[in-house]
Amino acid sequence: MEKEKEKEKKPEKERKKKKKKKKKKQKKKEEEEEEEEEEKKKKKKKKNMKKKEEEEEEEEKKKKKKKKKRQKKKKKKKKKKKKKKNCNWWH
Repeated sequence: MEKEKEKEKKPEKERKKKKKKKKKKQKKKEEEEEEEEEEKKKKKKKKNMKKKEEEEEEEEKKKKKKKKKRQKKKKKKKKKKKKKKNCNWWH
């Protein structure tokens, strides 16, 4: 009788152990997936930041170029005005 009870308990104990092991494995898997996801998010964020920085740099370059162009135009205008004045003086 006692032996039978022990036999019954043994498989139950084993089942519990297996269940516990399975739970532990599941938990570990979930943690790994979470870490992986976080890693992906970080990479994506980094990539986006880099892209944004590059866009800002590009925009700044364009602005500088425009500014330079404008300054050149102003200089040319000034030169023209000076020439006109001289021309008027001559006449």
